[in-house]
Order: sequence, then C-alpha cells, then structure tokens
Amino acid sequence: MKKKIVTLLMVSSLAFSITACGEKQVESEKNVSFSEESQDIQVESQEVTTAADDSTTGTVVQGDGFTKTPVITDKELNYTGNAGPMNYSIDAIQISNLVATTDDAARMFGVEKNKETAIIAMDITAENTSDEDISFYISQATLISNTKEQVDPNMLFSDYIDGDFLGTVKKSGSLIYILPNSNANEITSIKLRISAPTDSEWNSLSDEISIELAFE
Repeated sequence: MKKKIVTLLMVSSLAFSITACGEKQVESEKNVSFSEESQDIQVESQEVTTAADDSTTGTVVQGDGFTKTPVITDKELNYTGNAGPMNYSIDAIQISNLVATTDDAARMFGVEKNKETAIIAMDITAENTSDEDISFYISQATLISNTKEQVDPNMLFSDYIDGDFLGTVKKSGSLIYILPNSNANEITSIKLRISAPTDSEWNSLSDEISIELAFE
C-alpha cells in the first residue's frame, strides 16, 4: 500500500495529511495530519526503541517479557520545521499497544502486567544552521494525548540527545513515550510541546514550538 501525501500551506502554519503506511490492524487505515504553531514557522530493548524498526502495523512483535502490536506506522514521515536557527524533523512515528507479560517487564516499563498500554516511538533530527552555540532540548519534548495523559520521553528507552549544539552540528535519535493509562486504539491525536531554542545568554530565539498530530 502506497502512502498518500497531501500538503497544505496556510499563512503561519504547515499542515500535512499523510496516510499511515502498512496494513492496519482494524478495518481501515488511519490518516495522520500534522500542524505546527511557532514564531518561525537506543537503549537495548528488543525492537521497542525506534519507530523505524522492522515491525509494521498489525504485526505482533515478541520481546523478552512483552509483546508489541503497532497500530499506526509511518516510517517515511520526514516532517520538517524550524525554530530560529534550528531545523528539526520528525522522521518516523509508530504508535503501538504494549503488553508486559512478566513482572520484571512490567516494572521496567512502569505499567500494569498483562494490560494493553500505549507506547509511542518517534525518530527525530535537529540541526543548528548557525555558527553560534545554541541550546535546543528537543529530546525533552512533552507529549499530551487526547486520552488526557501528559508524559515526557522515557529516559530508559529513549536515546540521549545532548541539547547543546555548539555551532553547525546535527543530531538524531529516538524518543519513546509510554502512556500507562491509554490504549493505542483510543489515541486520535497527540500534541508535542518543545521549548524554544536559546542562545548562549539564554535569550529565546523563537516562540515555544507546539505540534499537533491528528489520526483520523
């Protein structure tokens, strides 16, 4: 199944309507739309720490003490944005149901044993386009879901991405969010809040970044 991409440009916002690739677990595929509001417009964990792994929507992945079933997968998202001198992109996203089948795995993930829990993986990239030293903590982006959960990236499973960009450098990694009180099938939208980049004197170089991802 080929991914359909429709791009819509409006004043100070960018909207993308992207069909999730791969076979969907339920009766039809979900459309993924993205909007941004801004001034300028792997730990080792058995295939759970990246959105661009080999798993596809509807395929059950067996791990050591857990199973993961992707519900939405887009491995070629390549959504881009900028904030001041910083360029950033969400390269891939996967939303899955995770079930911890052992006590150890339940403790590791911080979830209830044998209960379906939502886990969201995003592969991201950030690049400083200036020669100045910039602080940009994209790896600390807060996620808010329509299921009324507000979570930060799980530090155990997410890649460490240093927020200090000393000149023209580029960094990439995966962010993992675990939503212990949500089911992936119930997630229809999420929001990401990312603090504005700052210069060496802590002056903000843009407004706070707010990105909304809607699944239809």
